[in-house]
Amino acid sequence: MSSMQDMWWGTLGTIRPFPNFHPDRDAADIQAADVCGLCSDAAALVRILTNRNNAQRQAVAQSVSVPLQDLSGVLKKVLSGELEELLLQLVMLPEQLEAQRLKAAMAGLGTDEETLLEILCSRSRKTLQEVAAVYRQSESLGLPAGIRPGLVLMLVLWFQCIRRIWRRS
Repeated sequence: MSSMQDMWWGTLGTIRPFPNFHPDRDAADIQAADVCGLCSDAAALVRILTNRNNAQRQAVAQSVSVPLQDLSGVLKKVLSGELEELLLQLVMLPEQLEAQRLKAAMAGLGTDEETLLEILCSRSRKTLQEVAAVYRQSESLGLPAGIRPGLVLMLVLWFQCIRRIWRRS
């Protein structure tokens, strides 16, 4: 297989569907990358997961003979460090990733205002509602101590007002 068939660059910075996409073939390649847990082909995982859009990655996860959680388990077993973290984020739904980023931004001693501003100010109302639903649903992503749901709602509304003012000027 030539390298042009392995990767789809299209317009750099724009996520486009991978041409000639075959989720079953990608799923088989992912399963082959975890050969009995003894040997792994991280390059194949990177090649597949970074060259597919999110919808295609979700189709690949469905095609793997194990559920998505087990695909995450395979990635955790085969990879480590920042590469593991990146590929685990790539197989998440966008709402799950944003909820996880919000949780991380509010965890610990301080807050990561830049991440909060990025998510709360640049996403549509519908997207924010979906992220909030995922955030509330997940037991592991419960609100940090001291953060009340009303405060989060107030911040979201405040950022939406600021966004509207900026659009008018």
